[in-house]
Amino acid sequence: MATLHYKDRNNHIKILHFEMTQRCSWRAEIFHTELMKSKVITGETLDILQLKVQIVIDKWDETWIHDIEKQRSGQKFEINIHKAAERTEDAKQQIEELSNILKSGSTLQKMDIWQALKDRMQFNTPEPERPPEPEPPQYIPIPPSPDQNHPIYQPQFSMLDSLSSSRRAERTQEAQQHFQWDYNCWNNERIKIENENAQLKHDYILKKKEWKNNYHAALKEWNKAKQDFEETREKEIKKIDSVKNKYENKEPSGVIKFVKQILLRSVLPSLIQVEFESEYRPENGILILDYQLPSNEAVPKLKEVKYIKSTGEFKEISMPESAINNLYDEMIYQLTLRVLHEIFREDDVGIIQAIAFNGRVKSIDKKTGHPVNACILSLEVKRDEFLKINLANVEPKACFKNLKGVGSSKLHSMTPIAPIIALNREDKRFVPGYDVVDGIDEGENLAIMDWEDFEHLIREIFEKEFISHGGEVKITQASRDGGVDAVAFDPDPIRGGKIVIQAKRYTNTVGVSAVRDLYGTLMNEGATKGILVTTSDYGPDAYEFAKDKPITLLNGGNLLHLLDKHGYKARIDLSEAKKILAESQKK
Repeated sequence: MATLHYKDRNNHIKILHFEMTQRCSWRAEIFHTELMKSKVITGETLDILQLKVQIVIDKWDETWIHDIEKQRSGQKFEINIHKAAERTEDAKQQIEELSNILKSGSTLQKMDIWQALKDRMQFNTPEPERPPEPEPPQYIPIPPSPDQNHPIYQPQFSMLDSLSSSRRAERTQEAQQHFQWDYNCWNNERIKIENENAQLKHDYILKKKEWKNNYHAALKEWNKAKQDFEETREKEIKKIDSVKNKYENKEPSGVIKFVKQILLRSVLPSLIQVEFESEYRPENGILILDYQLPSNEAVPKLKEVKYIKSTGEFKEISMPESAINNLYDEMIYQLTLRVLHEIFREDDVGIIQAIAFNGRVKSIDKKTGHPVNACILSLEVKRDEFLKINLANVEPKACFKNLKGVGSSKLHSMTPIAPIIALNREDKRFVPGYDVVDGIDEGENLAIMDWEDFEHLIREIFEKEFISHGGEVKITQASRDGGVDAVAFDPDPIRGGKIVIQAKRYTNTVGVSAVRDLYGTLMNEGATKGILVTTSDYGPDAYEFAKDKPITLLNGGNLLHLLDKHGYKARIDLSEAKKILAESQKK
């Protein structure tokens, strides 16, 4: 027998045995575990046998690798075919979703907006479970004490001991000493065990006390969190009831809040980002809605995906342009009718008697290169007239035209039209602004600026911030009553909407009450966001309250940065301002 060496690249070749035959030649049997092949090879010498074996091994190895690559190629093909089919199915579903906006919305059940707002405030933290009580210790048992009456402790007398009293006394003493020794050993062991058991008991008492304290502490913390939540929930419920009362009394802020909740809860394709401005006129019960529509560029164009085996690439097949345009127009008509349907359906008490819907699209004016937010369709419809329509069977465009809606015959052309009823951006509180910012310099301490000048400064700097996006900022009548100092109308798709701004020329930290007031103002105005600007800073409770709310807090550092961004320099020195203001009060 001898060892055979060869090149094995895949570890699938096995030599069963090799040996020298009776004819003085060498013989080996080899086996391939994957190809399930075996072969007996002979050679005149060991070197020749090794060469023959290596040739067979290399051939088998190439065959096996080729089979694996073929298998992988087939698998890759099947995988890519599956991927192409998945992408095609996704494209079809997306198109189908956009084609059925009206149908999917008309089948939805009416929801109780006010109850839904309350129901979302549930304390979902489970009560802490009572952990298992610590196991009592396994005390070490104390062995029984030696019994002096036991035979092993009794003197054993021999024949000689019975003849001698001294020997009997000696045996008796030895027996007593034996007992005393065992007793002392037992007593020492007893004391040791009792000490160990006492320690076990002590440790158990401490563990049980810790277990009890930890559980009670967790329970106390949970009860406190639940109580705090319920108190906060009660306050929020009162706010919701307050808004509901305003809605039922036809107060514009309540109606706008109601409409906002309806539209924000509408389940629409991801292509449509719910964004709008609204106005309610209680004298005639009409709701004016400027609704932001998706642009025609956002419509999916993919129709099908194929995998080309010869090139190993995916081929995307787009819909014809005419089909894309038809899909966009159909989607816009359906979306318009669905928005009207959802508002009228939820407003079952009839606060909203009519809706003026203006569908706007943000785009770039090709003539000027500037962003525009053009109205491409407009519709005014009375409640009673709309509720007579069976939306399940209508053709959306024909329904829109029958309701006397106006718009280009090809909505995808983005042809601007005049709204039937325009959103009123005027407010009797608005007053003409005057320029302040150009008059300030690096030495100007904003913390001692005249408070009315400071409000106009804030209006100016935000106007410069929003104007690049086509927005506008208006200042309200000076009142120093904690109301709205300025209102911004921002068409930006992310920040867009009505934004209320309050300016606080403070030298002390702004507390949470000012932020709460801003939030209340935001709700009453039906605004999408609130901004509070101060020359000082905010306390932790103010930042905590603003968290998760549409409120931005700008401190003195943020204000200086905003001024610097637009090329203006100033400073804020609160210590200097406090000193100057204190001296002016003395006078």
